[in-house]
Amino acid sequence: MSGKTNNMNNLKEVLNSCDCEYLPTLNEFRKIYKSKYLDYVEPEMYDKKYTKAWFEINEFGDLISQPLTLSMFVPVSEEGEVLEEPIQWYNWLDFQRVKETGELTMHPFTTTDMEECEAYKQAQYRVIFECNEKQKRLTLDIIIKQFNTIEHAVNDGLKLKLIK
Repeated sequence: MSGKTNNMNNLKEVLNSCDCEYLPTLNEFRKIYKSKYLDYVEPEMYDKKYTKAWFEINEFGDLISQPLTLSMFVPVSEEGEVLEEPIQWYNWLDFQRVKETGELTMHPFTTTDMEECEAYKQAQYRVIFECNEKQKRLTLDIIIKQFNTIEHAVNDGLKLKLIK
């Protein structure tokens, strides 16, 4: 996993620990974070906690300043096409788990199956927001065209829920 993915996972943990169901605005996040982590800190720990808080608030600011893209909601290919779940997806996931144990070296998949599953897995790493079927069909294109950045969308009241 890339450093960016690890940062996203850290950010998800922070948001979950702050009891944020939906992505807050930057100002809301600062207030929530401050009240949760900085209001009751022992003086000798304040510098360490403050540095961590500064880093995580900046990470959040970096996240929400990004433009909204379709790949944040659904798996998308490098060419920008929405990917359907591969037919062999669950079999491939099971195979990956067994392969890690070293018990299995041969695989029953075609090269095309393997490539489709790998591409889908990589595309899933880029998905950061939950997206229900109604959003997929009706609103994703409109949402992405209407808002320049995640911050713009959140400030305008769009409810974006991070995948846990």
